[in-house]
Amino acid sequence: RSFTFAIAWHFPNFELNDWGKLQGKGRWYATQYASASAVVDKLATDGPGILAATDLWRQTYYDSTLPRWLLDRSIANLSTLATATCFRFADGRFYGFEGVYSFPGTCNHVWHYDEGAGRLFPELEKSLRTLADYVPAVGIKTDGSIAMRIDGLPGSPDPLPTSPRLFGPGYKHWASIDGQCGILLRTYRTHLLETNDAFVKAYWPKIRLATQWLLAQDSDGDGLPEQVTHHTLDEDIAGPSPWISSLNLAALTAVEKMARIAGDTAFAALCRERVALGQKNFVAQLWNGDRFIHLSPESEKWRPGSYDGSHIDQVLGQQWAWRTGLGRILPERETRAALASVFRNNFMADIGPYYAQPVNKPSRAFAKAGTAGTVMATWPEGSYRPDGKRPGHIWDGGNKFHQGFYNETMSGFEHAFASHLIYEGMVAEGLSVARAVHDRHQPSSPMKANPFNEPEAGNHYARAMASYATFLACGGFEYDGPAGVIGFAPRLQADNFKTAFTAAAGWGTFSQKVTGGLLAASLTVKRGTVTLTTVKLALPKADQSVRQVTVTYAGQPLAVRHQTLAGTVGITLPQPLVLTPDRELIVIITP
Repeated sequence: RSFTFAIAWHFPNFELNDWGKLQGKGRWYATQYASASAVVDKLATDGPGILAATDLWRQTYYDSTLPRWLLDRSIANLSTLATATCFRFADGRFYGFEGVYSFPGTCNHVWHYDEGAGRLFPELEKSLRTLADYVPAVGIKTDGSIAMRIDGLPGSPDPLPTSPRLFGPGYKHWASIDGQCGILLRTYRTHLLETNDAFVKAYWPKIRLATQWLLAQDSDGDGLPEQVTHHTLDEDIAGPSPWISSLNLAALTAVEKMARIAGDTAFAALCRERVALGQKNFVAQLWNGDRFIHLSPESEKWRPGSYDGSHIDQVLGQQWAWRTGLGRILPERETRAALASVFRNNFMADIGPYYAQPVNKPSRAFAKAGTAGTVMATWPEGSYRPDGKRPGHIWDGGNKFHQGFYNETMSGFEHAFASHLIYEGMVAEGLSVARAVHDRHQPSSPMKANPFNEPEAGNHYARAMASYATFLACGGFEYDGPAGVIGFAPRLQADNFKTAFTAAAGWGTFSQKVTGGLLAASLTVKRGTVTLTTVKLALPKADQSVRQVTVTYAGQPLAVRHQTLAGTVGITLPQPLVLTPDRELIVIITP
């Protein structure tokens, strides 16, 4: 005989101490189920439906023209949510370590790389804004800074002080500037995954305050922050760097949009002015003809940094802009050249010969001889290397740990780099970077690794969930829930392309075929609903003219308007249309 059985558990008395102070008590699931028996009862009644919905997502996600390995690698890291890296407190607040029980506080300069959890489970991401980051007793301070680890230290003074005991004399800022930029960008992404503007309008005062702190780090107002601030490589940075400056431009662009939604036109204008200055100075000050470089005062070069090296994150702000539909914020020619420089100088088909040189010793070996990877930074002209001869934070009795970060292959950064290459049309290079990470994390690789565990500072590291951005980049996915806008610009096999998509209240499948210049696209919701006012599609050729656009929904023709701009056709529906499961929206674009 066949029996169906369940193993259920219920451990409600959870307590988490963050920096020695109780921050989370009780589990969210214990507020939903009174006992393990109640869980089993739920499975008995709703289990078949839950399993069917889960399997429908699996079928929808894998029913794609994208390579199976890419689909696997893009979503495998979402399993991190089911590990002890992540928790949900009884009040509904999501909480994450950096890795399994390693480095507490949902560290914002790590978590802002994530695209998978933020995109597929937006209610968890939103709880970080509403129950943590923008809550004065937990996250945001009176000066607008948000501690890089929410909840801070015992007592949480405002503002938080320097603590030489914990982080050394170089640790001057409890807020990290890249994490602050990331919170503002994640706030905007949360807005995009809503059905209306209520979230931004409700939290605008806190968003504005957080932005004011960011603006203060650019004391000369040229759009390139230069104040000494902390960052995700666990050091302070001084002087304008392309990495931080690009994130600053992306964050201010997102804030400008939120300011307009909130009706604060004066602040929107201030952000726009600062972005315009930053865009001008970004190239004028930081471009060296091959890549963007970090300008630091000589007095501050005791700190580990990329300086004139080829740094993997130098244009990360543009990658964030693509992820959130902000468009191009950095110049195309120099951005593509910088990415090409990183690929040429930092991507190693075999990391072995590079690590064989003593000066290239990493702090931690996330790749080894016989595997490929992209190192954090290289110095093509040899002008500076993190060789341990410069000071920096002293850990473990004299080991200058952070020097070696620049020689490491950390997969979360690699995923961000891979997706950005694909967004910019450098598809072969992007797939090479992503495939290298995928191949390293296999039992059959020299690393003998777990495919579901990409470690960094801990196992099942949160930053690795950046891998989902590679999936989004391949489809050129764009979505704005409150505005009802959805868009696709396939970068891989555009003539015959199919992919899953997720929206604010539903998910489904998009496909397109191109025959002789004619583009036929289909949008089908598989679960929930998707409300649309506009569909944006990339034309087969950038200079292609459009003679006619026809749209039908569930077999009924719709009277639409269309406009072409920069190789994209925007199709405006006559009124907001609510797509429901298995009713097909078909778009035919005739040249």
